[in-house]
Amino acid sequence: ATSVAGWATLLVATSVMPVMVFSAISAYQKTIVELLHEVQAQRDQIAEQAARDSLTGLPLSTLANDRLQMKMHAAVRNRRKVAVCFVDLNGFKRVNDTHGHAAGDAVLVEVSQRLRQVFREGDYLIRWGGEEFLIITRSTAREDAYMLAERVRSRIVDDDFDLGDGVTLKKSCSIGFACFPFIPQAPRA
Repeated sequence: ATSVAGWATLLVATSVMPVMVFSAISAYQKTIVELLHEVQAQRDQIAEQAARDSLTGLPLSTLANDRLQMKMHAAVRNRRKVAVCFVDLNGFKRVNDTHGHAAGDAVLVEVSQRLRQVFREGDYLIRWGGEEFLIITRSTAREDAYMLAERVRSRIVDDDFDLGDGVTLKKSCSIGFACFPFIPQAPRA
C-alpha cells in the first residue's frame, strides 16, 4: 500500500507539477508583455509631451520639418497645394517687460486659440518659439493664401487681449507665407 501511495504521489506530482510550472511561466510572460506595452505607452506619452508646448498645447518646432515633408509629399501625390504661414507678434517683448510674463503667457495662449479658429482641423499649427507661430495648411491655393494671411492678421489685430483687472492690450503681427509647389507647372521642381 505504501509503494502504491508513493507511486500515486509521484504520478500526481509529475503530472501536476509541469502544469503548474507552465501556468506560472505563462502568467509571468503575460505580465512581462503587459509591462512592456505599458512602458511603450509611457514612452509614447513622454515623447508626445516633449514635442508639445506646455503653455499653448501646440506642437513645437521640432515637429515642423516632419510635418512639412508629409504635407509636401501628399501635395505632390494628390496634386494639391500647401501654404506655409509664419506669424510673429510685433513688440511682444514689451508685453513681458511692462505687464509681466504671466500677461505674456496669457497673450500667447489667446493667440494660439485665435489661430485655431482660423485654420482647419487638418492644418498644422506649431509654436515656433517665443512669440512666433508656423502654420502648414493643406489644399490652400496660392490665390487663397493672401486671404488666409489677412484672416490671421484680422483675428490678432481686431480684438483686444484681456490681461485681467480691466487691462486690455492691442497687438499686431507680421505674417509671411509661401506656397508649394513653388512652380505650379512643375510640382517636383
